[in-house]
Amino acid sequence: MPSAPPESIQSTRKRSSQLCVDIIYATAKALQLIVPRQALRPWYHYAIHVSEKTNLLPSPLTLGKKCVKELTGPIYIGGSATIYRGQFGGRTVAVKQLRVCQENQPTTVRRFIREALIMDILRHPRILPLSSTMCQYGCPSILTPWQTNGSVVEFLLNTPDANRELIVAGVAEGLEFLKSSGVIHGDLKGQNIVIDDGGAPRIADFGLSFLDWKSSSSIETRTRIMAGAFALSYIGGSFAADAINPADTRSGAGSPRWMAPELLVPEAHNKTSARPTFESDVFSFAMLIYEIYSGLVPFQDDTNVMAVLQILEGRRPPRPLQIPDWMWCITEKCWVDDSRLRPSIGDIRAQLQPETVLMMDYLGRFIRLWNNWNNGSKTQEPLEIKEN
Repeated sequence: MPSAPPESIQSTRKRSSQLCVDIIYATAKALQLIVPRQALRPWYHYAIHVSEKTNLLPSPLTLGKKCVKELTGPIYIGGSATIYRGQFGGRTVAVKQLRVCQENQPTTVRRFIREALIMDILRHPRILPLSSTMCQYGCPSILTPWQTNGSVVEFLLNTPDANRELIVAGVAEGLEFLKSSGVIHGDLKGQNIVIDDGGAPRIADFGLSFLDWKSSSSIETRTRIMAGAFALSYIGGSFAADAINPADTRSGAGSPRWMAPELLVPEAHNKTSARPTFESDVFSFAMLIYEIYSGLVPFQDDTNVMAVLQILEGRRPPRPLQIPDWMWCITEKCWVDDSRLRPSIGDIRAQLQPETVLMMDYLGRFIRLWNNWNNGSKTQEPLEIKEN
């Protein structure tokens, strides 16, 4: 009996792998309806791991034979990707095209798969949603809804009177959701916060993000065992071991000016790796607050190397003129050297509830007006007063 040609065998294996990836994805989606989000982390990790091993994304997350039309740009060129604008399904989309070369292809493909799946997991008003993915001219691309206002940096340049307190509160809301989903962002900065049509922030760019596994929840432990059993039944022992005992070796990447000291020199802080944590995201959040109020990147006048030295020596950017006292107090607590002393994002969010933000804003305005009046100053802050 003649043997099947190698191409046929390879094609059959790919179809089988794609079917397996799709089944795992569909199972995770079905479990979302009945299982708490936190308990689904093992399934999420398992789906990401299998997709990385097979170099395949679930079919619902790819365009297939469809393509983006009217591709224009580049609009923005980053360290590892270029942003274009295009049309898909009658809507304008941002196309984040990852740069691929022979040396970094395996790493880039894994990063692309992980970013797409993490974005698909995260569905929240303060998170930029995933529209789809595609691979064009050998370059993997992630599609998201186009944000006309651009990044928070661009938005504040064009809208200087925007309410910065509400923007900060919106980012904190998004970070709290990330933590509840077990996702560490790993690269929080102004360029990775976009502003939607309603003027609200959305966290974007999950290229350096990953799932955290520090949980002792009994339901999550049971779900992890279920994921392992599923692996043994459908794929085999090599994937099953990783589903039960996940590991993540990613470390050391990020934007130095926003990075916590324990990521820059882990050994000096009794750390074994430069892997980001929820605490390091809080540090980056503080640098982001500075950026939002000052309009400048941290340590604007320094090179990256000098900025890193400033952080390691315990120095921080100067206080922006327009930041309220209470917001500056939050900022200083978030960027302390010792990660154990930083507040949790839940505590930060409690201080940044919209009603609290508005009350503090009006109180600050009143105090400044009162001080101006007491000092005999004729300079007054514009305030709407309705005459009866």
